Amino acid sequence: MSEPGTLRPNILIVTEATLGMGHTRAAEALRDAFLTEAPDAVVRVTTALVPQAEALFNRLYGQTLARMPHLWGAAYASERWTSILAKRAFGVSGLSRAKELFDAFRPDVVVSTHALSVPPFARLKRRRPFTLAVAITDFDANGFWINRRVDHYFVAHPDVARTLAARYRLDVGRFQATGIPIDPRFADPTLPERARALRAALGLGPAEPLVLLMGGGEGLLDMPTVLQALDRRPEPFAVAAVAGRNGALRETLENLRSRLSRRLIVAGWITETATWLSAADVVVTKPGGLTLSELFALGKAAVLLQPIPGQETRNVHFVERHGAATVVDDAEEAARTVGALLGDPDRRAALEAAARRLGRPEAARTIARTLLETLANGARTPEAVVR
Repeated sequence: MSEPGTLRPNILIVTEATLGMGHTRAAEALRDAFLTEAPDAVVRVTTALVPQAEALFNRLYGQTLARMPHLWGAAYASERWTSILAKRAFGVSGLSRAKELFDAFRPDVVVSTHALSVPPFARLKRRRPFTLAVAITDFDANGFWINRRVDHYFVAHPDVARTLAARYRLDVGRFQATGIPIDPRFADPTLPERARALRAALGLGPAEPLVLLMGGGEGLLDMPTVLQALDRRPEPFAVAAVAGRNGALRETLENLRSRLSRRLIVAGWITETATWLSAADVVVTKPGGLTLSELFALGKAAVLLQPIPGQETRNVHFVERHGAATVVDDAEEAARTVGALLGDPDRRAALEAAARRLGRPEAARTIARTLLETLANGARTPEAVVR
């Protein structure tokens, strides 16, 4: 722990490497933001679950989503009651790991970007002095995120703050509507220039429309079916499909390319997500919290499909209330919507404007500044920041 009055804060960011990597991306964005705001800070990112437990959770979670997604949705719908017992179980079972991490790093502040990290560190606050903050990575949240020992809740939007405060009977002033933390490069003023360079490197003309297809790397979005539906559209456009670390999907897409009538660009794991999104005219993807936040930061027209029951369906409800993306039921409707957006610049511009109004590209730095200022002032109770 840093000594009172020193300028070397010790920050521990806890997350989990789950499907989609959104929680990890949020943690990494916060790490970069803390180091930008306080270059002398000691910042560590780690997982709160032991590797064996994390692997088991991912296997069960992935299999449930792939084979019985309705079961996950039902569990999510009843979480207000089931989470009470489950939080206690995770709090007790994860306490040893939380102690181990705390005693190894002696943090002043612990920031969680995954719900499973919250119960054990909240329980640890009974015995150790530190500030506990939670950065919720969707546009709603389940009861796992909520604990009376959390000092700061950082959420995507004022609507989310009000919803969670009412649902869990908390003072709305405990929630700060900062946005979901995303890569600081989404706020980089050179991003348009980098996007133009990427388009040129991909062989795209300055006015050639590009449709970007993302979110299939975990096998939860049927990219080949979407690509074939897009290929049947009469409008002229190129398609870029990002397979992530899924080598089998990338091979499938490469093999599909020769059977398509339009140009298909296939990419694997990309590190410059901001540049690829900025280069696109329309994005087709799943409604994950980090992905939506990135789209909003850039003001991108998006077509959303195949939401995971639970957190992603709640994200969809938020998006629809704000008119910030188009939600469709299947690949054919996705393709029709892409064609309509490319053929109607005014409609696309309206969607982009609605998305941009929700954008919080500086969210990670806002969270880092808030916690560093709180630490410097020796306070742990946030002011109400719900506008």
